[in-house]
Amino acid sequence: MTHYNLLKTHCGNGHPYSGENLYGSPKSGKRQCRACQSNFMRSQRAAGLPQNDPRHGTDSAYTNWGCRCEKCKRGSFEARRVRTLRYKYGISEEQQNELHARFSAFGCDICGSKRNPRIDHCHKTGVVRGILCAGCNTGLGHLRDSKEAIEKAIGYLNRGKLETVNKTEGRY
Repeated sequence: MTHYNLLKTHCGNGHPYSGENLYGSPKSGKRQCRACQSNFMRSQRAAGLPQNDPRHGTDSAYTNWGCRCEKCKRGSFEARRVRTLRYKYGISEEQQNELHARFSAFGCDICGSKRNPRIDHCHKTGVVRGILCAGCNTGLGHLRDSKEAIEKAIGYLNRGKLETVNKTEGRY
């Protein structure tokens, strides 16, 4: 706990940190107001939620990572997924669902596989191009989304045999 927090004499709701109203967590050393904690637990019981984790049932994905019940784990995962889609790729949940439906029906646009879908986007512009399998998406990334590099890779594959190279020319 930071020095600033040790200087606080009251909780955020104005209850004093003293005597019977002060609880120090043995694990984190964090001070808690017993009155606020008691009110929180009472509201949890009234809502029929588990009382063992004060983060249970909150709306924020940042605060309910610690709760291990199935409802919170799923809610946390969904909230992070939607947030990632919106901020990283700029697409809505509906657009992502459409991409996954197309992937489920037709598979990867490159190889046709229906396993491990990944959202493919241009690293220069950030525009989502579609949805590919993990292998094809990774392959494009390693080739840096360069058409020239892909054409060279195709030419390399079409050669089909190892060329003997003279080491004295400086190439191996």
